[in-house]
Amino acid sequence: MKLGIRMLGRRPDSILKAGQHRYQRAFIQRLNNGRWHVMQRLPQARYEEGNDDKGRKKRNRLPIQVVKIPMAAPLKQAFDENVDRIRRERLPKELAYALKQQLRIAIKR
Repeated sequence: MKLGIRMLGRRPDSILKAGQHRYQRAFIQRLNNGRWHVMQRLPQARYEEGNDDKGRKKRNRLPIQVVKIPMAAPLKQAFDENVDRIRRERLPKELAYALKQQLRIAIKR
């Protein structure tokens, strides 16, 4: 699973690539709490009319939005692959160690 984020240019019309998804006019922003957001510039905010759902003028809104990167399917796939790998590799070792430990305890009695 590849979840890295790459900037394919530094211009306002640059492309940001996150996994297999590409976002036009996007950039990365670090928030005050330390988190990172992927933001995308929107051309229509300057020309909007009317109010948004909270009663604010649409034309006064910043022409950016947070990009939603779909993560559910890749995370589930990676989780399932790792569960299978751990069952194959680690479980026999841990069961053997637990059996040896129980035998050691039983022999000492």
